[in-house]
Order: sequence, then structure tokens, then C-alpha cells
Amino acid sequence: MNARLVLPLPSLVLLTMYASAFAPVPVHKEPAKPAVPEIVAAMQGTWTEPHLFEAKGRWAGSVRIEGKTWTTVFATPNGPNREIAYELLLDPSRDPVALDLRRNPSTRTYMKGIVKVEGGRIVFCYASNVDAEGERPKAFSDTRTPAGRAVRTLTLNRIE
Repeated sequence: MNARLVLPLPSLVLLTMYASAFAPVPVHKEPAKPAVPEIVAAMQGTWTEPHLFEAKGRWAGSVRIEGKTWTTVFATPNGPNREIAYELLLDPSRDPVALDLRRNPSTRTYMKGIVKVEGGRIVFCYASNVDAEGERPKAFSDTRTPAGRAVRTLTLNRIE
């Protein structure tokens, strides 16, 4: 014998509404972090910062980023400009994105920091002459690393 359950229309509507109220909620997915090539591409060009200067008091003219090379150009009043090139190392899997600048691949001396690229602006928060991972700032508002090193923040504006 085949028995069929027949429900009046209002009961069927209420049952359907009740069942749909407990439907699974879609899982929120974090947006994908930008890949290294995307961040490096956004950083390409010539940048300046009004208060960028070398420790010896000479004013820097600009920062030029070409490929994975960060070059600080120091403007000298007499004679040719002085340039210091750094290897640019990024880790976009971190939050915020980690940026290390290494002066010479054979040395272990780094500027370890974090970076954000916002249109025509780069904000680089870093500790200099460090090797250990604990010497990297964790937030852009940091003034000291977890290991106690001084933190500097460099804000660069695009000029080319």
C-alpha cells in the first residue's frame, strides 16, 4: 500500500520556510594575498621622501626600484650622486607583507621590515643591521622590535 502525506498549502509553506532558515551559511574566504610579482610590479619606479637622509647628514635624492633591486640615490652637492643598491626580498604570505633589503648577497646584514603599497605611496617600517627574525617590526605603529631594536618608518611618494 502506498501512503502519501498530503499537507495543506499553508503548512507546506511554513515547513519550507523553517527548513530554509537553517540552511548552511556560506563560508567566508579571505581574499588572496597578492603574489610577489604583483607587489614588485606596483613598487617599480622612482620614489622620494622629503626627509630621507643618510646618517652622515647628506640628503638622499630618491629611491629607484627596478626589478628586485632597491637603489637609494644620494644627491651630492659636488660631484656625482652616490648610489647604494640593495637586493629586495618580499614575503607576501605574511600579514603585513615582509620586506627585507640586503646590501650584498654575501653578507647577512639586512633591513628587516614590513611594507604596504597604497597607490602612489610605499610605507616601509624596518629595523636596520639585523639578522634575527625577532628583530622585524610587527605593525606600522611599532617604535621597537620585539627584540628591542629601534624601528624607522619610511614613507615614499612616487615621482615616476
